Amino acid sequence: MSRNVSESVTEPNPFWSWLHTHAGGLGYRSEARLARALDVSPTTVMRWKRGAKPSIDQLLKIGEVLGVKLEPLLVLSGLVPAEALGNPDMPVSPSPVTPGERLIIGSGLDQHLQDLLQKYWKSRLSEERSRVEKLIDMMKSDIRLAMLDNTAASQMLSKLPQSDLQEHLTEVILQWIVYQHVNAAAADKPRRRRRPPTIEDVEAVNAQIRDAAAITKTEDGKFVFELGGSTVGANVRSNSFDTKEEAEAFRDAFLDAFKVRPLVDS
Repeated sequence: MSRNVSESVTEPNPFWSWLHTHAGGLGYRSEARLARALDVSPTTVMRWKRGAKPSIDQLLKIGEVLGVKLEPLLVLSGLVPAEALGNPDMPVSPSPVTPGERLIIGSGLDQHLQDLLQKYWKSRLSEERSRVEKLIDMMKSDIRLAMLDNTAASQMLSKLPQSDLQEHLTEVILQWIVYQHVNAAAADKPRRRRRPPTIEDVEAVNAQIRDAAAITKTEDGKFVFELGGSTVGANVRSNSFDTKEEAEAFRDAFLDAFKVRPLVDS
C-alpha cells in the first residue's frame, strides 16, 4: 500500500538572500568571513540563513559594515512593515568584486591604504581597458596585421596608449610614505588610532622634500642636484651640469615628479 509523503519545502528567506548577495559583492563571500566582519558568531549567521530575524543592534552593525541605512534593513528583515517607514528605497547590491579587489580587501591593511590600492587598481584597469580597445580598433581596421614584419609591428605598437604604470606606482608609494610619516607615533602606541593624511600633512612632507634638495658645486666647477634625508629615505644625486641653471631646471622637474598629491576620490 503506497502512501503519499509530502516533502517539506523551505520558504525562501528574503533577508538572507539579500544579505548573502550584497555581502558577497563586497568581498564577504563566506559565512565565516561575514560573521567576523559583523562581530557575530557563525551560528548567528546560520540562524539568519534559516529565517531568524536579527536584532536592532545587529542591523546597525550590518548597516555600518555594508554601508546601508537602517530603514531598508528593518524592512528587509521583516521587523517593520515598509509602509510604516514610508516605503524606503531598497539598497542596490554591488557588482561582484574582482580577484584583485578581493586581494586588497583581505590584505588586513588599514582602510586608507586599502582605498589607496583600490584607486591604483582602478587606474591600472582603466589603462588596460583603453589599450585593449585600441587593439580591437587596430585589428578591425587592418586585417594584414598578422603579416606585418617586426618594423611595421613596432610602428603599430607605438600607436597604443603609453603606460602610466610608473606614475601610478610612484603615487602609491609616495602616499604610503606620507601615511607612515603621519602615523609614525601610532606604531608605538597600539591604542592610538591611525588616520589618513590631510592636505596639510601632504604639504608638510612636500616642504620637507624641498628642504632636503640642494644644488652643489663640484671641485671641477660643475653643478649637481642632491636630495637626501630621513624624509625621502635615500640619497639622490644627479649627473653633473655645466651651469647652475641647468641643475636647477633638473631639480624643479625632479621635485615636481616626486611631489605628493593629495589623495582624492576619482
